[in-house]
Amino acid sequence: MSKQSKNRVKLEKQYRKIGVIPKSAIIKISEYFEIPDNANTIRANPSNVLKHNENHLNSIKHTLDALGITKESYAEYIAKNYNQIRLGNRPKSLVLAVKTDETSHIAAAHLYFDKNENFWLIKSIHSARLKQLMKMELVWEK
Repeated sequence: MSKQSKNRVKLEKQYRKIGVIPKSAIIKISEYFEIPDNANTIRANPSNVLKHNENHLNSIKHTLDALGITKESYAEYIAKNYNQIRLGNRPKSLVLAVKTDETSHIAAAHLYFDKNENFWLIKSIHSARLKQLMKMELVWEK
């Protein structure tokens, strides 16, 4: 079995659909890398996201409480409320950002595209400083 096939994401029940990327954003994203026109589904494995981001989510518990959301629903909150898409620091990766004027911190989710399964997978979530996010190239904004 090749290295690529071992690491390939499998579309199974645990990869729940939690959001979509609008067509206008897909058009802009396709200017940066080749993706199909219908590659708009955002999926996540909630238990994986929690496991890999547990320490970070504990550190922003007060923010989650203020938003009235749980650690378990933070990725879904971002996938439904993002108002910016920026290029990530890895090939074919994006950052969804929920940017508000009220805070210098931004909810962000890092996505990776799996061309074999044709969806975007949330790999990590965090609260980024505006300064960090501004270094990433803006692709689309609501």
